[in-house]
Formats: sequence, structure tokens, C-alpha cells
Amino acid sequence: MSQTLFIAPSAYSIGELVNAIEIARTLPDPSQARFLVAGRNVDYVRASGFAAEKLPRGSAAAKACRQAVADADLDAVVLADHHLLGLERVGFTIDDVLGGAPLVAVDSLAFGGAGRTLELAVSKVSDNPMVQKFFPAEVTLPTLPEQVPLLRPVPVAPAVVADEGTRRIRSFDLYGDRLPRDIDVAAVRARLGVEPHRKLVMLAMSNWATTAMTKPGLGAPNRDRDAVYQLRMRWFAELLRRIDEPIALVGVSADALPATGQDVQIITSGFLPLAEFTELLAAADLYLTDNITSGALARAVLLGTPAVVLTHEHETEAGADAFTAHWREEMSEQFPGFDFPYLVNPFGWLDELQLLLTDNDYLRVLTRVDAYDFAAQVAACRAALLEPDAHRHVRDALDRQRQGLPTGGEALHELRQPAPASEGG
Repeated sequence: MSQTLFIAPSAYSIGELVNAIEIARTLPDPSQARFLVAGRNVDYVRASGFAAEKLPRGSAAAKACRQAVADADLDAVVLADHHLLGLERVGFTIDDVLGGAPLVAVDSLAFGGAGRTLELAVSKVSDNPMVQKFFPAEVTLPTLPEQVPLLRPVPVAPAVVADEGTRRIRSFDLYGDRLPRDIDVAAVRARLGVEPHRKLVMLAMSNWATTAMTKPGLGAPNRDRDAVYQLRMRWFAELLRRIDEPIALVGVSADALPATGQDVQIITSGFLPLAEFTELLAAADLYLTDNITSGALARAVLLGTPAVVLTHEHETEAGADAFTAHWREEMSEQFPGFDFPYLVNPFGWLDELQLLLTDNDYLRVLTRVDAYDFAAQVAACRAALLEPDAHRHVRDALDRQRQGLPTGGEALHELRQPAPASEGG
């Protein structure tokens, strides 16, 4: 039987890979899916039940891709996502994944296939040469041949109502009814060591932001970078302390969360297999993130977990609060210009994501709070924890948005067929 190859090249972001795994689960025979992924993600894919091989870094990646897509047993190649060829040094180009089975590109951020330039906000405010090297002020996304169609997952993209010229685009329901509904929340909390009387808050800081602001180029930690990370965590610990409820803060990270905040239990889970991560999302009383495009955020919403998203779309006053005033001073010393505008931390992308936001009721109704408005964050998080039903409309908007859409497997099957001839052609 023919196989489907998923190429998910990111070494920093897991969301594109998770979307690819969800597509693979909806193939007529999921066992015929296999993955070519960054080395750090091979075990993650295998734990999700799929065959995986390591995609080499550097110049060897191009050869590995050309060999992989030339396999005669393939009936489709899925690139997840095409924008990563501009954002990361993946070592291969779009030409290296053409020429074999039909190529389909995932376009989860609705950038389109025509190629475009994206500005990276963090590099515009930093003179750190490592930031400039790994996060240049501008990156160019590759132009895809028009015969390469696009898959747009809902969530997070809006449902497509038209193709892009002659390029076919299909939206699909990323999750269907596959998310679990019978999770033993008490068992999940006990496994993490959450004290029974505490509310569980899950913190998901952008891995891109952590890399850019604390260890660009994955360099060895040093005192300055550690200070930036400690400052960010001190903000969240103080935020949750002021909610005046017993809270356990859980972070999914390879780096241990600093044990700050006398009234907040701090827990680091380490990276989790997808099934366990999903259970944690369902067990949380609040999901707090600085990435509005996060697939994990949407997954949490579908599982019924209230969510608060931190963005910074306009300047905010420091206010009279002594903690925030001192925090801003310290952060300015460690990372001057830290308060650059963003929808996605640390890229910015206030203009670049407008197509993604258009007609996207889910993203429109999410609780969005300024990343440096401390009082507003306290109020939003407290409301989410004490009145979780008030967030039900977000899940309802998401459900309406994906209603009637095909599965990923169905959309992929359509797109890998030859395009129908136009009338009169």
C-alpha cells in the first residue's frame, strides 16, 4: 500500500509537528504514515504511534529530503509547515521536496504560497549579534510552485472560502471528535504532584521567545540570559500570587522553572508525549500563553479549559505598582527594548497575521490581555479561574468554525489528485 511522508523540519517549534500527527491519524490507514523530523522529535513521533527518521541538520538535510521523496512507495509528501523554510535554517529548499510524489504544504498561519517577507520584531530592538544571526530583521518565505496546494487546519486558520488564483487551498477540521473526554483529572494532578487544594495553571511561554531572549543560537547559559528567564518567571509567579487563590503553576519545559513565589507551587513537567500533554491540558483550570496562534491553546479550548492569551499590541503605562515598575527597570537592563509589539512572541507580526485573523471568530473572541498590564492580567486570570463557564463561548466559536469541514485525511486525498480541468480548458 502507498505511504504518506510527513516532513516536519522544525527544531524549535512543536506545533507544526503536532498538526501533522493529527493529519496522519485521519488517513485511511494511519500505519502507512511516516515522518522525517528534527532529531529531538524522533522519539516524540514514535511515542505517538508513527514511524520516524531523523532529518539531518545542515547541508545533509537536502540530500536526505531528495532521497526520501523519491521513494516509489509514496503517494503524497506533506510539508509541515512551508513557512519554516524561511524561519529556520532547515538545510533544504522547496526544490528538494519536489519531483517525487505530489507535494502538499501545510499553511497553518495562512501566509499563502506566493512568498512574502516577514519582519521579526525581536531583532529590531536587540543589538546582540547572536540574536541578529539567528533572528534576522527580515526573513523571506519561499514561493511555492502553483501546483503545490495548501492545507489549512481549523483551528487556528479560518475556513477558506476561495483558492489562491490557480493554487488549490483546502481547510480541514484538525481534531474532529478524537480528543479524549473521559480524562481522570485527579489522577493527572496526582501524577504531577499538585497539592489537592490548589487551582492548576498551565504556563506555555513561546519557545521561540525563550530562545531569542535567553539563549539565541542555543548557546550555553550565562548570567545575563538566566536573569531574563528568571525575570519572566518572577512576573508570572507574582501574577498568580496576587490572584489570592492557592495555585500550582505547571510549565512544560526542558528547563526547570525557578521556584519563586511563596504562595504558588511551581512544577516543571518536562516535555511530555502528546497523549500525556493532552491530559494535562484537560486537567488545567487555566491555560496561559503568549502565542495567539498556538495549536496547544486551541486544543485546551476544545477540552474545555479557560485560556488567557498575552499579546502586546500597543504601548501601556507602567502604572504605580511597585513590583511592575521595578520589574520593568530590571528587564530593560537585561534586554533593552523588551516591550516590542507582538501578536506572536517574539516575532511581532501585527500586520503579517491579518489574513489569519480575518473571519476567524475563534481568535476574535479569545481573552486577550496586554502582556505588560499587570492589573488586567490579574483580573483576567482570576475571572477565568473562578468563572470558567464564562469562557464557553470561545469553544462554541471554535466548534462553529470547524463544522462541516473534512478531516485532514479527506482534504489531503482531494489535494493529491490532479486538479480538475477548468471550464472551456
